Amino acid sequence: MADDIDFAEWNAMRGIMGPGLADSLMREALKTCWGCVSPERRRVHEMEAEFRALAARTADEFRRNSGRFLALAWEDAMDSFGPEGVLAYGRPTELVGTVFDAKACRSFLRESLKTCWLMLPHEQRQSEKVVAVFERLVERVIRDIKEDAGLFGFES
Repeated sequence: MADDIDFAEWNAMRGIMGPGLADSLMREALKTCWGCVSPERRRVHEMEAEFRALAARTADEFRRNSGRFLALAWEDAMDSFGPEGVLAYGRPTELVGTVFDAKACRSFLRESLKTCWLMLPHEQRQSEKVVAVFERLVERVIRDIKEDAGLFGFES
């Protein structure tokens, strides 16, 4: 795979995506997860538990299948990006409508993890480094949603 990579193209793609894309996708996953929790259980701690479980499953999936995952991530990125493809990247909107489900949340989580890999400098793309960045984003969005929930009076 490394022989096929055009690093000039890859750097241009990173510049188009910008540093906030993985975080944005993580926040979409969290919003979707909020809808996954049944209304009678819709409390911050319930959503947090569900979100952490889905994020852990996504990270484990990456750890188990990183070689295949990374090859597909590169192919997906090349298919998705081009001047017209940027806006469509990482937006599984067909999964998100009035009914939210765990599948949509996992889709956003996978896109966030894949974006973490794509955005890291080439020499830092080890599996554990990618997962560490992904887990940092998970913690950050959970911290932020707890703060926002307190601000807006949601039950924790």
